[in-house]
Parts: sequence; C-alpha cells; structure tokens
Amino acid sequence: MFALKPGVSANYVLGILNSRLFVFLYRLLALEQARVLAQVKPAIIGQMPIRALSDGAEEMRQLEKLVGKITSLELKIRCPNTPDAEVRLRRQIASAEATIDSLVYQLYGLSDSDVSAIEQALVPRSDVLVDASGCAQ
Repeated sequence: MFALKPGVSANYVLGILNSRLFVFLYRLLALEQARVLAQVKPAIIGQMPIRALSDGAEEMRQLEKLVGKITSLELKIRCPNTPDAEVRLRRQIASAEATIDSLVYQLYGLSDSDVSAIEQALVPRSDVLVDASGCAQ
C-alpha cells in the first residue's frame, strides 16, 4: 500500500487519481487500455505526479469535499428509495466528478487545447483507478 505524506489526505489523492487527467496518464504509462481485465499496478501509480499543496490549500479542501460527497452518494445509491432517486444520485455523482476533473485540470495548469485532447482520447467517464475504499477496480 502507499503511505501518504503528512498533510496530504486520502480524499485529495483519490480525487486526483480518479480524475480523467490521471486516467489518461495512467493509460499512457500502463499501455493496458485494450485489456479486458487490466490491473492497476502500484509501480505505475507511484510514478504519477501527485501535486503537493500546502496543508489546507483551497484546492485540496475542494477536492476533499467533493470526494467525500461522492463517497456519501455512492453509499446512498446502493439502496435508492425509487428509480428516480437513483437517477438523481447518479447525476449528482457525475456533476461532482466533472467538477473534480475541472479542478484537476486547473491544478496542473492544462490549457483548453490540452483538456480537449484528453477528453477526446477518453471514452465517457465510467472508469476509475481506485475506489474510495482503496480497492483497485
């Protein structure tokens, strides 16, 4: 398992690792896009450039809050009261994920053309590298 540096929260790292930017980078490094049962490799995750921020930085707090929101929504979606509730929860999750993607693109200083190239290279968001429990998917 990975150890986090002091002042870096798991939710901050989860937000970055599960962003579309990092899915894109991981696929470039792992060269496993076409594999049906591709595995997350710790050695590659260890190479990923997780940006260090000062403890309590606004960007870190925003990512932590959004990841916490997604985690809470994912728990609620397991037992939705109605089909409409499930649709509403999935939309809220998608919105939070899109906000995380935008924050990560900004955090890493990507231009609009860089973001466009990454978005065109990825299929619609449906995959993550690591879930909130730390389990590889």
